[in-house]
Amino acid sequence: MKKRVFLLSAVLLFSLSPLQAQSSASTSASETEPVPYDLETIPQGVLDLRRFEIIMFGAMPIVYLFSEIITSTALYAKYQSSEYIPLVGTAEITNNEKMYTVGVTFSLAFIVATVDMILYKKKQREQQSGEARRLRVRQAEELYGGIDSNFTPQPADTLTVGENESQPNTTSDEKTSPQTDAEQSELEESSAESGST
Repeated sequence: MKKRVFLLSAVLLFSLSPLQAQSSASTSASETEPVPYDLETIPQGVLDLRRFEIIMFGAMPIVYLFSEIITSTALYAKYQSSEYIPLVGTAEITNNEKMYTVGVTFSLAFIVATVDMILYKKKQREQQSGEARRLRVRQAEELYGGIDSNFTPQPADTLTVGENESQPNTTSDEKTSPQTDAEQSELEESSAESGST
């Protein structure tokens, strides 16, 4: 029986060795060289998950210290013994209390990582909206040949196309630019002159 098992394993070993040699010879040196990865090809969700993981596990040592303090404080409040004073007590902690400390550590580290992710996503959205805004300004500069520093946007109904069109009446509580006030005073002067003649 041992002879058959040995013979069978030897046949399998020798039958697979030419395949290995053939496959290793067919690969060229360029295929075995590592290729640097591009961050553009990695999905954003994977990058966010990796950031969450790094923040969570990176915060654990610091959070564990606070968890020890929280656990010791809770035990001191429960037993009212000087052995459980936080950071100074000499009492031995049971396995259940250690598990409680580890649970508090994971919970607080998860909360820290979640808050970080929320703030990071908010910052990303602000950057994307800022980039979109800069792109729109750049397109407007290309389209209109630059934006004048004295340019004040006006609503569409106050823009004049020709000389014969007049501006609509504006109420006194509306804030207008100095250019619009000057134009309005000229209209009032011209209407006063035409009314006097």
